[in-house]
Amino acid sequence: MVAVVTALGGFAAPASARPLSGPTSCGTGCANINEFSSGGTKCQDINANADFCLWYSPDMENGVWVWAGGANSVPVITASFTDGDGKVRNNAASAANAGGCTDGIFVSPNYVGDVNWIAWGWGGNLTSNPPLRNNEASVLIECD
Repeated sequence: MVAVVTALGGFAAPASARPLSGPTSCGTGCANINEFSSGGTKCQDINANADFCLWYSPDMENGVWVWAGGANSVPVITASFTDGDGKVRNNAASAANAGGCTDGIFVSPNYVGDVNWIAWGWGGNLTSNPPLRNNEASVLIECD
């Protein structure tokens, strides 16, 4: 099996789960959620240095968690939302990508299992199939 490995962290995502570019098909256990073309802008309106955001509610609403860690992936989400909406892990309903890479939101820690991919500049609602809505644990930032 061919694997895609990030420069930081050494974790791999199956090549079959990785989008080729933008909103393409990515196979079983995978979905591209490029739904809102203004997602990256909305995320950077919250924090000009943002790389990606996860929201508590669908359509990028209510409490938000902003990641401004550059090309560093997040092997285990441990943060809390703003607005008192609780822990981010297993509670997010939407996401946006404000960095210059492709982001994969995974169901399990260390970039394992089902994934929702989101292209740079886009936002979208996490999916029920594969089951990522309120069921996310890590974020892989994939820069080619």
